[in-house]
Amino acid sequence: MHPAQLQHGDDVWMIIPPQACHLIRSKRLRAMQRLLVFICNRNTSRSPIAQALCNAEIARRLKIPQQALAARGFHAVSAGLATHPGDSMAAEAQAALKKLNVPIPAHQSQNLTAELAGRAELIFCMTEAQRQIAMKMFPNAASKILCLQPGQDLEDPHNGKKDFARLAQQLQGIMPSLVDHLLSSTRPQVSS
Repeated sequence: MHPAQLQHGDDVWMIIPPQACHLIRSKRLRAMQRLLVFICNRNTSRSPIAQALCNAEIARRLKIPQQALAARGFHAVSAGLATHPGDSMAAEAQAALKKLNVPIPAHQSQNLTAELAGRAELIFCMTEAQRQIAMKMFPNAASKILCLQPGQDLEDPHNGKKDFARLAQQLQGIMPSLVDHLLSSTRPQVSS
């Protein structure tokens, strides 16, 4: 039967020769499928900036469009610890990304959930206090909840566009080494 003659609901058989199948170790597959989560309190400034910068760096390294990252299974998302779901990214955060020529992602705030924490390869907090809260909220994920900048809190910017621009530059400086670790190992060695 010619494919053009098929009707919706018809039974179709497919023969796949064994030589066309390739086994992939689950460890290797896991290394290729990574979800990173960046969290802050309200998920409207720091974590969306980190998400955008991380995705831009991953896309640049893999030489693929950012829109293809999720389909490839290697991308970053952001979440909050105490947000009002659906809030937009702060205008100052958007301006900071624009100044760095980083695409501004479509964003509606969300809270970190047990499901999201379970799927995440790593969860990066902006401050040690957030890390402590997240570990108490999600004890099963505690081993993968880290500070993005160990020993240094990345506080919420309060003094307008200059503080947001400074934070975005600081986060942009962190991303290359973070992505280096992710691309070079099955599980990055990041200190907590």
